[in-house]
Amino acid sequence: MQEVVIGLQFITPCLGNIRCDDIDRFERDSKGMVIFMSSWWREVLRYGSQALGRHQSMVKRVRMHARIAGAVKQYLRYYTSSQAKTHEAFLPNDTIVVKAMLPTGMSCEDFQEILRLSGEYIGISPYGWKEGYGQFKVLEVSPVSAKPTGDKRTDPTT
Repeated sequence: MQEVVIGLQFITPCLGNIRCDDIDRFERDSKGMVIFMSSWWREVLRYGSQALGRHQSMVKRVRMHARIAGAVKQYLRYYTSSQAKTHEAFLPNDTIVVKAMLPTGMSCEDFQEILRLSGEYIGISPYGWKEGYGQFKVLEVSPVSAKPTGDKRTDPTT
């Protein structure tokens, strides 16, 4: 097994889906960190492995860390010409960092290609991923033991 750190950059807004009176929020853990559920990642990885034509059974053994590191902003989503809802969001060009544990036999390169295909076509967003929200490009997939490439990311697991 190999632990990796993943850098993603959103192309379309990624929106929170927990309904509150003032704003739809992201799911959070007990430390207040944004989390993405494993079932959301499972769909992303399933789609990408099918598109790649490899690792369909192996992606079931990938373990994505729930915590997401990234700066949350706000996004105003219009659902009619005069009615809108505010969401917590990661906006286009925002970056997030997440860790994962890859099973033995899956290379960082193959995993990056699985994410690239998924990010380009379906993305990940608690709200509206089937409506084009949460599409992303992969900036990096690196073994945790490797030195960062100079970016100022934070560790999502702390």
